[in-house]
Amino acid sequence: MPRPLHIIRFLTLIAAVVGLAAQASARTEDLRWSDSNGGANGYVVHVGTESRNYATQVDAGVPGQDASGAFVFSVQVPDDDVVYIAITSYNGSGVQSAYSNERIRVPAGWEPPQGSTGGGNDPTDSGSGSGSGGDSGSDSGSGGDAGSGSGGGTTLPPQTSWKINAGGADFTDAAGNTWIGDDVLISAGNTASANVTVGGNVAQELYGTERYMQPGSNMVYAIPVNDGTYEVTLHFSEVWSGISGPGQRTFDVTAEGQNILADYDIYADVGFAQPAAKTFTVNVTGGALEIVFSHGVQNPKVCGIEVDIDDETISVGQPGKPQIVLP
Repeated sequence: MPRPLHIIRFLTLIAAVVGLAAQASARTEDLRWSDSNGGANGYVVHVGTESRNYATQVDAGVPGQDASGAFVFSVQVPDDDVVYIAITSYNGSGVQSAYSNERIRVPAGWEPPQGSTGGGNDPTDSGSGSGSGGDSGSDSGSGGDAGSGSGGGTTLPPQTSWKINAGGADFTDAAGNTWIGDDVLISAGNTASANVTVGGNVAQELYGTERYMQPGSNMVYAIPVNDGTYEVTLHFSEVWSGISGPGQRTFDVTAEGQNILADYDIYADVGFAQPAAKTFTVNVTGGALEIVFSHGVQNPKVCGIEVDIDDETISVGQPGKPQIVLP
């Protein structure tokens, strides 16, 4: 429950004094939120280092608004900490609303802890071939690339944006976006890399690697996010030399139980060694986005996954619960 307003105002004064004494160890986070209820007498910013456990409260009053109508406010947070932020509104009697949706903010240069990678020289797909000819297939001889099973399972904090390089390593793309290797998120399946160049002006680090799943089980990603609506983009490229036409690899994909791709055929969609990106809107509950790749013909595979919050504005409720919006 939000604390009484008079206590929050006292804590705000203390926080300001402490903040002045420790500015070198603090950073500024800029916040935006909306309040569809309107009429609030003010807002309180709640900050903590654990989800829904807020040690610091700052009375923001009624901040200024930007051109979109969102309230704009800056708050000081511990410099090196991953922090969780929520907003409440209050009325003239000091009664506060329920907490808004929660947002996570990470310090500059923060990287999620890395999982471990399993060893071995597991051939791609269900065959026994290993070589440099491509990715997951059922070839024997030189048509398949030597893949490796991955460990992982590291517990990561939820984020509102993910860029995941499936089967590959961390890299920064031409636009300056950081992609992380998926071994911190999934322990099933195998990885492979291609020895062909994917067409178009795309990141070879992304489309030239993949994670795939051999027969017997599905390939499941559980990506930590706060509950909400997200845009999910899946990246594919068919680069295994054993695929020479449509119908030779098909698979299904579900997200949060919703069928988003049925009998998907990369080759039929874009041809050989060409990029494909498929974007879907997915509603997430339970603190993790579950994406399941299941078998059809050959093995399901993916090159990359992007997850971004669909509505970049924050929200609040009773007496006028706010809604947090991303910058």
